[in-house]
Amino acid sequence: MTALLWTLSIVLGLSALIWALLLLQLYTRAQDHTWRVTADRDPQAPARGDLLSVIIPARDEAGNIGPCLDRVLAQTYADLEVIVLDDGSTDGTAAEVQTRADADPRVRLVPGEPRPDGWMGKVWACHVAQQHARGQHLLFIDADVRLQPEAARQTLAYLRQNDLGALSAFGRLELVTFWEWAVQPVIGGLILQNNDPRHVNDPAQKDRVMANGQFILASRPAYDQAGGHAAIQSEILDDVSFARRCKDQGVPYHMVYGRELYACRMYTSLREIWLGWTKNLFAGLDYRLGVTLAICAVLFTMNLLPLLLLPLLLLAAATHHLAWTHPLIYIVTFNVASMYISYLGGLRAADYDTRYAWTYPLGIAVTIGIFANSALRIVTGKGVSWKGRTYTHTGTRQR
Repeated sequence: MTALLWTLSIVLGLSALIWALLLLQLYTRAQDHTWRVTADRDPQAPARGDLLSVIIPARDEAGNIGPCLDRVLAQTYADLEVIVLDDGSTDGTAAEVQTRADADPRVRLVPGEPRPDGWMGKVWACHVAQQHARGQHLLFIDADVRLQPEAARQTLAYLRQNDLGALSAFGRLELVTFWEWAVQPVIGGLILQNNDPRHVNDPAQKDRVMANGQFILASRPAYDQAGGHAAIQSEILDDVSFARRCKDQGVPYHMVYGRELYACRMYTSLREIWLGWTKNLFAGLDYRLGVTLAICAVLFTMNLLPLLLLPLLLLAAATHHLAWTHPLIYIVTFNVASMYISYLGGLRAADYDTRYAWTYPLGIAVTIGIFANSALRIVTGKGVSWKGRTYTHTGTRQR
């Protein structure tokens, strides 16, 4: 028993050190506005200029596409066109788009084309849609994105001022149901926490890539230089793959924070959360099973194990089976306190409601389950499913 307690003390002592470093990271990043693009970042940003083509692939998005188009058409940047590709929808998506197209000549509806073997659904839809674009800049967004009026204007200005070919912005998650509040900030926080823009935006660090497919802006020359979507046709995680292509091909690229520029409600139920992140998480780790298992172990050790141990240790001390002065009690208490302080701090930094912070352990447990399910489905060849399609990993990457 003594050996077990001291082993736990060492393991959780290391966990406590990591939590201390994460709290320091949270503080320093909160003070750094370098990579933030806000609605008022550049008051002199041009409202006219090169034609911007906003490209929206849509599959069964009848409830989303109308509000999405309304927000796009309300942009303060005047010179834009909107291309919506209807990717085999069966729910009236095309009719919703056509209504907007009849009222505003800037909107065009493009029918989907049969998908060739070897192409992922969204990648093919974007590839077909961009062939109809006339703009010198391309903005790819999802149908569940709600742009703020300054989104296009400010990101175009940022792109020019930093001599970039492409950028991707992380917006604000819209959270409505219990499960959205419990899981989405946890996974979103893990992604942002482990992708420091100082590294992601360093062209010399080609192995550090991150992007968000909800919002990708590229000049036409940069898009073509990176190979476009044709170069990533077999990739499940198209956004990160496009960012990797940009770095590989020497396209100047940035990942930025754009919480004031747009909002997105990614998933509306636990089932959608489970299926959507199952599609993405293992792919985001480059299909590395060992890394996935290590992440699951670390998440459990740093988050769930201290919560399981704390009541047992307090009970043991209260019944005189363990001394109140045993260091493990204080180490575990520090882990639990740091965990909640870090999560609360992250919610506050992102201006989210903190009332659901108590669900953090539940969110971690679901996240571990999704990581495991994502890896299991790919490794066993079952593939991942989304919107009626099943995708398998081919084991190759097109560079």
